[in-house]
Amino acid sequence: MTRPCATAIVLALSLVLSGCDSTQFFYNRAHWLLAYRVNHYLDLNPPQKPDVQQKINRWLGWHRRSQLICYAELIEQFEARSQSALSNADLDWLETQLALHYQTLLDKAFDPAAVILSKLDSDQIDHLEKRLRKDHVKLARELKPKLEHRQRQRAKKTQASIKEWFGKLSRTQITWLSKRSSALPDAYATWLEYRVQRDATLIRLLRSQAEPKIITAVIKPMWLNSEASMTSESQALMEDLKTQSKAMAVMFYAMASAKQKTHFWNRLREYRSDFLQLARTEANTACQTSSVRLADN
Repeated sequence: MTRPCATAIVLALSLVLSGCDSTQFFYNRAHWLLAYRVNHYLDLNPPQKPDVQQKINRWLGWHRRSQLICYAELIEQFEARSQSALSNADLDWLETQLALHYQTLLDKAFDPAAVILSKLDSDQIDHLEKRLRKDHVKLARELKPKLEHRQRQRAKKTQASIKEWFGKLSRTQITWLSKRSSALPDAYATWLEYRVQRDATLIRLLRSQAEPKIITAVIKPMWLNSEASMTSESQALMEDLKTQSKAMAVMFYAMASAKQKTHFWNRLREYRSDFLQLARTEANTACQTSSVRLADN
């Protein structure tokens, strides 16, 4: 589940927090947005669309009832243990919680998704393959500039993300973030290689007319743990990136002013409030996670 751009705690939280300013606005329109995204990749025919929309609506209903309250609780727990000082142990705890929630999402989504994928015809598989290749080309473009240029671009993105969550940055902080971000391991090529391998495996399965249970059994583990399918060298690179990113997050939080920390926690509280408000629209709301299966993996 590691992401190359996870250079601060706020970026780690983005796995469960929307990047949009209006969480409720976009969440309440997620049924349309997800259907649009699925059709973008699969080019669904008219008879398929109602079934896919029904599966999306069912998944979103489950998510609203059982997951939003989890995210609200996660923010509350994270604040209780980390508000005064952020430590590596806090980030390790957060990483475990995020992995748990990520697995829960995939556990609920993969079986119905595999059924949809298993019913694609040859033209739709061709369409999906072309879309995925376009994604690969887009990722590959990020590798064309020299390393120094990529480092500068990553530093700019990091500064923008930190500023969004902590407010205005001082010149000293900007300089520090630029140096620390530029020093992080460059994992673009590793991530691209993983994506190409994962997507090629999916296309091969679909062309062989694999049953839904086979698609789930092969593809879901690749989504749950991207590093498992990487070489030992790539795994070491990703682990180094993760370790340095955590250290960077801890050090920046320590240097943040009281005003900046207040800004950060207020943003998180706003998300928590949104999640609770959205969850209240559903009866029998309770947090559900895949804790048993995660422990077994």
